[in-house]
Amino acid sequence: MRFRTGICIFLVLLIQNVYAQEVKGVIVDKTTKKSIPFATVSSFNAYSIANEQGQFRLSPQPFNTNDSILFQVMGYIDLKLPIKKLVDSIYMIPNPIELDEVILVNNQYNPEELIEKVKASFEKNYAYNLEKKRIFLRESTYDSIEDFQMNLLKSTYSEINEKLIDELKASMPTKSNYFVETLFDFYGTPQEGKNKVEVIKGSVLRDENNTVDSDIIERKMGLLLQKKTSLGSYFKLKSGIFSAKLETDDFTLETKTDSVKPPLKTELQLQKERKSYARNRAQIIERISSELFYNEDSFIDVFEKSQRYEFEIVDLKLRGEEYIYTLSFTPKRNGTFKGKMMINAADAAVEMINYENTSNLKSFSLFGFKFKDYLAHGTQVFRKNSYGSYDLVFLQESRGNLASIKRPLKLIEKRKTGSWNRKQNEVSFEFHIRLSNVETKEYMLMDKSPISRVDYENFKPIYKVTKTRLDAFDPHFWDGYSILEPNDLLREFKIQ
Repeated sequence: MRFRTGICIFLVLLIQNVYAQEVKGVIVDKTTKKSIPFATVSSFNAYSIANEQGQFRLSPQPFNTNDSILFQVMGYIDLKLPIKKLVDSIYMIPNPIELDEVILVNNQYNPEELIEKVKASFEKNYAYNLEKKRIFLRESTYDSIEDFQMNLLKSTYSEINEKLIDELKASMPTKSNYFVETLFDFYGTPQEGKNKVEVIKGSVLRDENNTVDSDIIERKMGLLLQKKTSLGSYFKLKSGIFSAKLETDDFTLETKTDSVKPPLKTELQLQKERKSYARNRAQIIERISSELFYNEDSFIDVFEKSQRYEFEIVDLKLRGEEYIYTLSFTPKRNGTFKGKMMINAADAAVEMINYENTSNLKSFSLFGFKFKDYLAHGTQVFRKNSYGSYDLVFLQESRGNLASIKRPLKLIEKRKTGSWNRKQNEVSFEFHIRLSNVETKEYMLMDKSPISRVDYENFKPIYKVTKTRLDAFDPHFWDGYSILEPNDLLREFKIQ
């Protein structure tokens, strides 16, 4: 009996120490009580990043209550806490700026010298190796119609009148969100452009009946013409100096509600979709890599055009045996960005950079069409690997643009054959629409390992996983994975 009791006590203690659940919480500034975005959260066998709202999720396997979690973020003192002492809110203390102190550094640089040293070390610090990487990628798209005007100027159709135009305006969605999340293995190097991807799990949240895009606008405009034409007719579209021929088959709208029901797909179609889905992940990673701050194709010109920026050392602290500089940068002479970066003095590597634009990246106007690339902000975090170079471990990047079209539209129905006067009916509008699009990508490196050239060449993706379509956010979809926590917009997503 005592033996059985001893076993029970041992099992109870074991169960108490083994912590099978995920660790979740929010990281907060102890002084301001505001959440801290993009902190690194790690244990001995797991790694994650807090989202823009300071929320994090960590799923080490296995781990117990005697393990500790390390929290690190630029501008704050590192915090290490035992799991058993974790609470919902993790408070971090800002790192005081004490540049007036005498800090003994073998080679202390001024800002310009440090920037030049960083540039000279790009090739060494950010070299690519042939690897297998496990990556979590979230793509968020936010679309909105900022302004929509469609004034009827002339109509020879009795059915196409001001009332129908008002119904069209009322039925047009004004905002829509679209989310794709994917966990996948990436084989290769981003520079090669011949990478392979095997999708492990993925989801998509999109309301096909409430999407702001050119397709739905086109379909709803097609409603004005559907079943209004006689057999053997077509439409001539005139807009300013442009004109185009539109067959009535182009308009596929069947109901005023514009309900979209995706057709059933064959196995061959599904296989093509899975293959396209996987290959598109590879292309996204290649594009992300090409636009990192140290690459020639990067739109972040802080290093390429450093003469356009003012740099200032705002912090210098000792992390173990390494000195870490924090530099701020602000634009001068046509500079586009402001932000901060953390630089390791030992190898002149940028370990973190965050940036936001202070002026438009591009804009143009032509024949009633205006475009403005107005938004670019993000954070890139790097971590030293076993080769001595640095890996991108986290990225969040948002790009936004505004597009405006203001043109007269004239739709003329004509007979394909018949009398010399083939003109039948005419509808003309004054059309003005302004669209906003913001796309956010969130990348997190979860694991990686080197692979040989032979293993890489022999690996053949089988494309067995496609996106799971969800009608609402599922808080358990990613149970067991230390993914990046979603923001509130994603949590609240639900198809009405």
